[in-house]
Amino acid sequence: MFVNNSKVIANGNASLLSDPSYLKNGRTLVPLRFVSENLGTNVRWDKKTNKITVYTEGKTIVLTPGSTTVSVNGVATKIEAAPEIKNGRTFVPLRFISEQLKAKVDYKSDDQSITVRK
Repeated sequence: MFVNNSKVIANGNASLLSDPSYLKNGRTLVPLRFVSENLGTNVRWDKKTNKITVYTEGKTIVLTPGSTTVSVNGVATKIEAAPEIKNGRTFVPLRFISEQLKAKVDYKSDDQSITVRK
């Protein structure tokens, strides 16, 4: 994955994101569904409550667009940047969601590439 770029390699396959990741306040925001599904989790959007829930083994993460407070297994936690809805997609801080899903994030500043490994 590259910052401000649609190019991504997921599970060894090159593809393009319909909406690229971007920087906001020094944090990389990425399309939640793409990242979470590639890390083997499920995502559900609740239109009534305006909340997004990510389900994984033994963990439930509830995010609200525009809020830096998230719920991780029922415990309120602050995150570095609020989730945002852009072009109909939810973007979240990459490092937060990846680490919550037990993945490692590596960033190379020379080419602005990001590698996420589970």
